[in-house]
Amino acid sequence: MSKLTLAGLVALGIVTLPLAAQRLSARSDVPGIALRVAGAHGIGAWGSVVEISYTFNVEAGTRKSFRKWTWRPREGRVTYHGGSRIDTALTYTTADLHPDSPQILRDLDHAFINDQYWLVFPFHLVWDSDVTVTDEGTAPLPIGEGSARKIVARYGPTGGYTPGDVYEVFVDEHERIVQWRFLEGGDETEAHPMTFEDHRTFGGLRIPMEHRSSDGSFRLFFTDVRVELE
Repeated sequence: MSKLTLAGLVALGIVTLPLAAQRLSARSDVPGIALRVAGAHGIGAWGSVVEISYTFNVEAGTRKSFRKWTWRPREGRVTYHGGSRIDTALTYTTADLHPDSPQILRDLDHAFINDQYWLVFPFHLVWDSDVTVTDEGTAPLPIGEGSARKIVARYGPTGGYTPGDVYEVFVDEHERIVQWRFLEGGDETEAHPMTFEDHRTFGGLRIPMEHRSSDGSFRLFFTDVRVELE
């Protein structure tokens, strides 16, 4: 799939992110810092999660978009309840996805992967098999003043929607993410810093509910979050 720019995806409410692996458990070779960041966001509660529902929202100037989802991760089952671009409800499982799947199903799965990546990004630091995570020490924050511990997540050069993506992740003293700087394809000229704000806890999962660009013109946020535990 060809790369798309941030500006080109604003209308769809999608920011390009790598295709997430379906693995939802930690790899055996996860660095300690990745485990600690995931732990600070509640990955210890993930084993009890049965269902997550949420609405993914984007505001960019006068343009607004949203998508409503229910995700049953144990079953690999996703329900799209409608949104601003596609108003058709649809339920599918990962077993339904193959190269000959209908385009609407592939488009919705692309959107779902993106949206849940924003929702539980810290967990992908330990779930994804094609990411290398390093601790870079203290560095200036990309937005505003101050500094924080910088962790870099680098995705491999093949696979996913945008291979080679890099995430410079900044965490506070509790190892919770406060900002990131996303480099599309690892390209410094395609850097997109965003905040991670309004951390709230649902069923033991600590989720940053709001993200803003450096100039405040782009806002991504979640509403209607619900986590069902066993």
